Amino acid sequence: MRACLDDYVCLVTGASRGIGRGIAIGLGERGATVYITGRTLKSAEVGEAARSLEATAAEINSRGGKAIPVLVDHSDEGQVAALFQRIQREQRGRLDVLVNNVYSAVPFLFKSLKKPFYECEDLSPGEAWDLVNNVGLRNHYVCATLATKMMLNYQAGLIVNVSSIGGKIYAFSTLYGVGECIHNISSNATSQRLLYLRSCTHESTDEAIYQSDCGIVSLTLVSSNPGILRMNHQLPR
Repeated sequence: MRACLDDYVCLVTGASRGIGRGIAIGLGERGATVYITGRTLKSAEVGEAARSLEATAAEINSRGGKAIPVLVDHSDEGQVAALFQRIQREQRGRLDVLVNNVYSAVPFLFKSLKKPFYECEDLSPGEAWDLVNNVGLRNHYVCATLATKMMLNYQAGLIVNVSSIGGKIYAFSTLYGVGECIHNISSNATSQRLLYLRSCTHESTDEAIYQSDCGIVSLTLVSSNPGILRMNHQLPR
């Protein structure tokens, strides 16, 4: 039996294509209200093989969900804060699910694929780090923090950090691997703490419990590694 997500409020970042698009559609077809973010709002702004927030929203709505597309540059913390303020205002403080999926450094990773990290000639080490991990590791932390504040209102929530195998084996570059490793370690460490606290409080096994500064609440944090996928632009036309 498929879960019914009627009345659930979800946020999927980077949902105009790929993994984020698929997750957003899946949540929507189960009845959820899904906020989706990206930098491309209308289909006319991109090529035939690419996607847009408008296209993802149409697919969600056609399957019985409610999509709310929001144009957000996740490298701009002000825009991210405004996004959560909007959800807070429109949904009376409710947010049930956050999927941290947005990432923007793929072109750079492929461009520097065969170069060691110390031979990135066009950027300083700090600039290269920011490019790879700003819209990704850093932004996921910012979104998770803002989401947690909202989830505390209802004492429950789910945060999913979309990660990759790059945190366990070498993939793309050292900069990418370090960022993904931190992703996985932080999520795993939190999960272990959740399991420990759950056993101590004798709560049901389908609930993750952790003790925050605000007390003990039901909040689950997981890191998801979807593996290697074929994206829209790779499919035959």
